[in-house]
Amino acid sequence: MRTRRLVLAAAAVTTAALTTAATAAASSPAQGFRAQQPYLITFEVGDGKDRYSVRTSDPQTLARAQELLTSAPAQGPAVPHGKIIAEPSPDNPGYDWHISPAGFHFADVGAISCDAVPQMVFPGTEVWQFGYYCPWSAKVAEIEPVSP
Repeated sequence: MRTRRLVLAAAAVTTAALTTAATAAASSPAQGFRAQQPYLITFEVGDGKDRYSVRTSDPQTLARAQELLTSAPAQGPAVPHGKIIAEPSPDNPGYDWHISPAGFHFADVGAISCDAVPQMVFPGTEVWQFGYYCPWSAKVAEIEPVSP
């Protein structure tokens, strides 16, 4: 009985320590990124010839992008997901749309309705009508600071 209590107590302490560490990591700014500094995350989609970019200054999003750029994590969100804004932006050259920085994030999965190559995001397509873009095959290609 005493051994069982010790095991349960050790498990509770370990769980509390892991929870505290995870909370601290999630709430601390991303290492290497200046607070409130906007960055462009550029993605390669499909065979790597198709690219698009998203502006963000969110530290957690930037930290996850950096992790995806430098390693291939076995788990966790990796699908870029954001709302389509129907106007060109210098942040996403070559397209008549861009992704809203507000709410842009990485998701575990995305709806099939928002999966496409960037060239297929235009009025009349399913992706456009859905209003969100989440290319499943997107890989982070680069992260660079930009002017505010």
